[in-house]
Amino acid sequence: MRQIFIFISFIFLLSSCNNFTEVELTDIKKVEFKGFKDNAAQVFMELEIDNPNKMSFTIDALDLKVFANDRYLGRLQANEAVKIMRKTKATYPVNVQIRLANILTGASMFMAMRENGQAHLKVEGTLKAHSFLWKKQIRVLEEKTVQF
Repeated sequence: MRQIFIFISFIFLLSSCNNFTEVELTDIKKVEFKGFKDNAAQVFMELEIDNPNKMSFTIDALDLKVFANDRYLGRLQANEAVKIMRKTKATYPVNVQIRLANILTGASMFMAMRENGQAHLKVEGTLKAHSFLWKKQIRVLEEKTVQF
């Protein structure tokens, strides 16, 4: 009897994971440049994310290329995991670092973006998310003009 219950629970868990609806980054509320450390730009962002799914999940790895005003800036990495709550549209604070491809070019691009007060950003790559036994690698391709 116990084995049947475990089997049914496992089937239910697997079937609920198959109905994953795409999560949407609806807005970048805030972008703050915090400085440079170890050849990386430290950036704080507030991201508005809409998760229509019945399960929360954690984003624990990012591998994203960052372009600013159509010029390659570097690779974006998260400093900590971010837990996205289920059935919510919420704003999440995220600290990231951008490993600059070229420190001099990257620094001058950041200073120019700061002076202009805005930049057209493009990120592309993958992120890894998990929830209990469920794991997924999600392709990311986002473009947005953000205010600094």
